[in-house]
Amino acid sequence: HCPLPADASRLSWVRDLAVIRSREWLRPQSGVVWSQDAGPLLLLKLTLRNPRPPEWPTERPDAFVLQTWFEQQTEMIGQARLREVCDRQAGELRKNAKDAATWRVEQGGWPQPLAESYSFLMQNFKEVLGLGLESQLALRTTGAVSPLLTASLSELHDAFSFAARLQRSPAPPAYRHLHGQFGLAFNDPVWAMLDSAADAEETVTFRTHAPVEASADERCLTATGYATPIQYADQDGTIRYEQRGTSDVVCFLSAAVDRQGFHSMVQTLHDENEAQYDLPPGAKVECVRVDEPGTWEAFGGVRPSCRCYTVRVTYMC
Repeated sequence: HCPLPADASRLSWVRDLAVIRSREWLRPQSGVVWSQDAGPLLLLKLTLRNPRPPEWPTERPDAFVLQTWFEQQTEMIGQARLREVCDRQAGELRKNAKDAATWRVEQGGWPQPLAESYSFLMQNFKEVLGLGLESQLALRTTGAVSPLLTASLSELHDAFSFAARLQRSPAPPAYRHLHGQFGLAFNDPVWAMLDSAADAEETVTFRTHAPVEASADERCLTATGYATPIQYADQDGTIRYEQRGTSDVVCFLSAAVDRQGFHSMVQTLHDENEAQYDLPPGAKVECVRVDEPGTWEAFGGVRPSCRCYTVRVTYMC
C-alpha cells in the first residue's frame, strides 16, 4: 500500500488528482477506456446498498475493507463471470447515458464523449466516487478498483472544468433535499453537518466528497418540501416530480467567479423536464442562512413546511 501524504486531509481533489496521475502504477492501462470496464464501479455501488455484508463493522466501510471485499468477490465469482455480468449491466447504463447526453451536446456545446461519460458517472456512481475521494482509495490501494476510480474522477474533473468555463453568469438558486433517498447526505454523509447549523455559534463549513445534482425547476419545491424528478422505465421520456419522504432543503446560492475560485453551480441540463445545476466533489460549502419551516418563500410564493439551509460554494477547476 502507498502511504498517505502527511497533509492529505488538506488537499483539494484537484491536487489529489495531480498526485494520483503522477504515480505510474495508478494510471489506467494504455488504450483502456474506463467506461468500457465499469464492472468494479458497479460492484462497488452494489456493496454500498443494504443489505451490507455482515463482516463490515460500520455502516460506511473504509477503503481497506471495501478493497478486501472486492477482491474476495472477484475470487469467488470468477473474473470472467464477474465481467460478463457487469458488462451486461454497464451496456444498458451506457445506453441511458448516451440518451441523457443529448442536451449537453446539442445545446450546451459539450464534446460527445465527455457528455456521455459525465452522464454515465452522475447517473450511477455519485456515492461510489464520493467514497473513493473521501477515503483516499485511489492513493491507498493498488488493486483493480483504484485505477478506475482515478480515471473516473479525472473524467469528472475535466467535464466540470469544461462546463464551468462555458457558463457566462452565475446560476439561479438551485435546491436539493438534505436527507432521504437521493438526498445530499445519502451520497455524502458530510452534508449531515447542516443539521447543527441552526444552533451553531460559528458558521458551519465543510468540504464535499461526492458530486451534487440540484434543481432550479419550479416543480422541485412544493408546500411540503422537495420533489425529485424521476423518469420511469415504462414512460416515453416523461419526467414526474415526486416527493420521497420529508426532509429539510438546501438552497445553493451562486455567485460570480473570482480569485478565490468558482462559486456557481454548473448548468448541465435545461429542457422542458428539468433545470439541472451540479457541483463538483471537493467543493467548500458554507452555510450562510437558516430559515425555519413556513418562513421562506419558494417558487410561485409557496412556503414549504421544512427548514431551508442556504449555502455558498467555492471550488477550483
